Amino acid sequence: MLIGIAIGATSVLIGLALITTGQSMCRTTCWIDNVFRSILPESFGFLGNGLPAIVIGVAIIIHTVWSNRKR
Repeated sequence: MLIGIAIGATSVLIGLALITTGQSMCRTTCWIDNVFRSILPESFGFLGNGLPAIVIGVAIIIHTVWSNRKR
């Protein structure tokens, strides 16, 4: 359980680092970044770089907690 939470937390931290630095995960624009930019309003477009990593990290944490809760 701790490994899953650690992986999810690492993904969230990577997403936050991407948002604060303005960098993206790909050298050119990634399709997932473009999807998030198109969903978000224009004023929140800067979140498109790190938001996918944050969403994936939160999903991993929720899945880890949920799957261990059923046992």
